[in-house]
Amino acid sequence: MVIPPLDLSPGIDFSNKVRSLFNTSVTSSTPDDAHSFCLFAFFARSKIKLDVANVSLILQSLLGGVASDFAVVEVKD
Repeated sequence: MVIPPLDLSPGIDFSNKVRSLFNTSVTSSTPDDAHSFCLFAFFARSKIKLDVANVSLILQSLLGGVASDFAVVEVKD
């Protein structure tokens, strides 16, 4: 199943708030371990295929930034 069109306004609002409070962006095209963090999420079921590209787009819609800058990795068991 193809991911439906996403509303990017929540992510834009969130990233604007991060920029105004911390003077930094939500994502970086050159991340480093000192300023990055890991987010683990577990999904038992999904109506859409949760691949790297779709999860990156979902993160962009929620957190702002650029989808391709999220270093999404699938972790097996």
